[in-house]
Amino acid sequence: MGLFIVVDGEVGVIVDDEERATLTTGSFFGEVSVLLGESTTADIIVRRPLRCLVIPPEQAETFLVAHPRIMFRMFQTEARRLRTVDPERD
Repeated sequence: MGLFIVVDGEVGVIVDDEERATLTTGSFFGEVSVLLGESTTADIIVRRPLRCLVIPPEQAETFLVAHPRIMFRMFQTEARRLRTVDPERD
C-alpha cells in the first residue's frame, strides 16, 4: 500500500471486475487508502512497462505538504473524478 505516482507506463484501474480508467504518466493511485487509512478501493493492472514514485502511507502527509503543487493537482484530479460520478452537479 502507498501513494503511487506514475513516472512512465500505463495501468488499468479495475473496480467490481470492470476497467474504469486508464492512468498514464503523471497520474496517481492509492491516494484514497493512504489518505483515509482504509483498504484499497480498486485493483491496478499494468498495461505497459511501469515506473512509479512510491510514497509509503506514513510519509504521504509530509510529502504532500512539502510539495503543494502536487497536492493541488491531486485535488483537481479528485474534483474531476467526483464530477464524472455525478455530472448533474455542475
